[in-house]
Amino acid sequence: MKTVYLKLASIMNVPLKRIIEYGSDDLKQVANYYSGELVKFVKRTLSIIPRNIFEKLEEISVLLT
Repeated sequence: MKTVYLKLASIMNVPLKRIIEYGSDDLKQVANYYSGELVKFVKRTLSIIPRNIFEKLEEISVLLT
């Protein structure tokens, strides 16, 4: 998981690098947007893990009863 998130963060650098090269004043807004999108992705990804664990536990309890 750590590698995936590091890769996503490095992907975020590409648009920011172009904006820095261009000298745009929109750097902060663009960085905030991409950071927000990255946080949303991480939250969605991490919320799936507990859900899947409890679904598997329910399946196991059904099999055992």
